[in-house]
Amino acid sequence: MKRKRSKNSEYIDELTEWQENQYNPGYYTDGKIPTYMKRPGRSRKLGWLYIFSGIITCSSMLLMILISFDIEQILMISIFILLVGALAVIQVVAGIRILSETKKKKGRRIYLSIMSHWKLIIVILIVIISLSVIYKSNEQIDKIHIYTYRQIVLVGNNNSHYVTVKEIGKDLKCSNEYVIMFRALIVAPESAHKNFWVYYKWNKLFPNSGIIIKIEEMD
Repeated sequence: MKRKRSKNSEYIDELTEWQENQYNPGYYTDGKIPTYMKRPGRSRKLGWLYIFSGIITCSSMLLMILISFDIEQILMISIFILLVGALAVIQVVAGIRILSETKKKKGRRIYLSIMSHWKLIIVILIVIISLSVIYKSNEQIDKIHIYTYRQIVLVGNNNSHYVTVKEIGKDLKCSNEYVIMFRALIVAPESAHKNFWVYYKWNKLFPNSGIIIKIEEMD
């Protein structure tokens, strides 16, 4: 009968293997995990750290892209987006693999649950990305000529302000700077009214609302 090897012996063999190949490019690929990652002191915490950091990276990047870029700009930086997304996916996969190595039954059940639903996870990610692209592709920037206080209704509180533009039937969110300009228009005599081009962004999916992005005073 073969004698069962101790855990310490296996760990020493793996540590020796890592020391001999830590500078060997490509050695720890194809699912091979270095021993300091495979057998950390708190493997479950490290696994969850990788998973959550990967998810947060993907979510924050997607949110930043939706807020900061137009659809044309997104296409221009698509390679960068794919690279960052790939790194985030690698983090999540590494976390799942670390959880799979834990000897605790709870961690093993979590790993099996994640792996059994990987197709559903991919579908959810595809749906989220598709909805984001659809939302972004329906964004539009327009402008309107404001020349009298009768065109607008200023509403809001200390936290948020909106301007209801009667001609276009939209509630446009605006900053404090623009609120001051509109209030000056309202209180000024009609003969002293200034003319403005108000540029606003809105989405065809939500046609009754938008946000003012710029106001230019006309000569």
